[in-house]
Amino acid sequence: MTLELWIHPHRSAEKHYACQLLLTELLGIEFSVRWSEQIEGYQLRLSNGRILELEDHFWQNAPIKGYRREQLPTSSQDWNVPFIEQKVLHLYGAPECVATETGFRVSSDWLASTFLMATRWEETLPGERDRYGRFPAAASLAVQMGFLDRPVVHEWAEALWALLLLCGWPAAQRSHRQARVLLSCDVDHPRHWNRPLDRLKTIVGAWSRPHPLPETYFWIKKGFFLKKDPYDTFEEWMDLGEQLGHPVDFHFLGKRPKHFDCWYELNDPYLQKRMQRIALRGHSIGFHPSREAAIDPQRFRDELESLRQVAPTEIRTGRHHYLCFKGDSTWRTWVANGLELDRTLGYPEQPGFRCGLCVEYPVFDLENSQVLPLREQPLVAMDVTLALYNRRSPEESGQQLQQLLTQVRRFNGDFTFLWHNSSFNTYFWAPYQEVFRTTLLSG
Repeated sequence: MTLELWIHPHRSAEKHYACQLLLTELLGIEFSVRWSEQIEGYQLRLSNGRILELEDHFWQNAPIKGYRREQLPTSSQDWNVPFIEQKVLHLYGAPECVATETGFRVSSDWLASTFLMATRWEETLPGERDRYGRFPAAASLAVQMGFLDRPVVHEWAEALWALLLLCGWPAAQRSHRQARVLLSCDVDHPRHWNRPLDRLKTIVGAWSRPHPLPETYFWIKKGFFLKKDPYDTFEEWMDLGEQLGHPVDFHFLGKRPKHFDCWYELNDPYLQKRMQRIALRGHSIGFHPSREAAIDPQRFRDELESLRQVAPTEIRTGRHHYLCFKGDSTWRTWVANGLELDRTLGYPEQPGFRCGLCVEYPVFDLENSQVLPLREQPLVAMDVTLALYNRRSPEESGQQLQQLLTQVRRFNGDFTFLWHNSSFNTYFWAPYQEVFRTTLLSG
């Protein structure tokens, strides 16, 4: 069976992108488009004569270019869609679905909602930024309206699929995927002890913290006399990735001035050996641009080139340090430097679904109204969000991760999980080791 979309041509690139996300990326349905000024919204016409109509409550009133704060939805609600009894988030239009002579008409604007979440255009509007220039989670609609813990774009896709089935679309004509847990590591500190004296500094430092005796005992018992550095978890994590059947993605910082945070020497034999082992075992080496590179395209290029010169494999992917992201420029910078996949988009302050998605997807250039040759693999959760930003105990962290995993499994998505190699074999992080392993192996 074939599917033909009839769409009004106003903001055609944006509409086509949203349709591509819902239909092709998430459901595996290919379609052709007919542009017609006689159509007010979207008509999904099946070759059996049935029509699924989706109303447009966003683009019909939108300017030719740009976005304004008043275009953001002002409220949200959970809506059980009639005929299919699926709960979805409603943002634009009216929560109505009615039967027509030829099929169904949906008044909730799922296409505009998808575009809002996937492109992050709300983050390009003037407003609050934190001290690193990042858009804060608290300013997002997802946090303010309480749906950050739901991959809502998948909800709209599943509701669309259910209605297409009722219109006679063959169930077999859908792509299928399996839920996965994908481990990635941002290598901010390749090792804890660069010199023998650093071991002694660790013991001395313990006496300046709240629990000097237990921490001193921890280091003496667990690692002080060991040859292996406590941050050297690379082999162990590659073992876990291979057990899961997925490569681990290790992101390394490039060359930059020593006064930058998390500085290390790329030509260090220790680091070179680890990179060689990562490549030999078939895992991924990616780029980790510094905070400064996030706002300086030339520094971005210089840092990336320095990593490319020493890496034993081609650099195609990565994630910004501190999860720095600017909605009006970051993706274009990645494309200009020949990168193919970004893993930045999660909020540092809260875990969840910043883009409303838990699978990788193509990104859209808002300024030039075009799809870019870059894909985003959204981040769901990371270690420091749970333990440092939110100050959650290991038990509380584990419970929240399992709740997010349940959502990912519901839609057979990817649970992208960032854990730093330095957040493991220390006094503070050791109690979280079981949370880390349980989350990985329960996927």
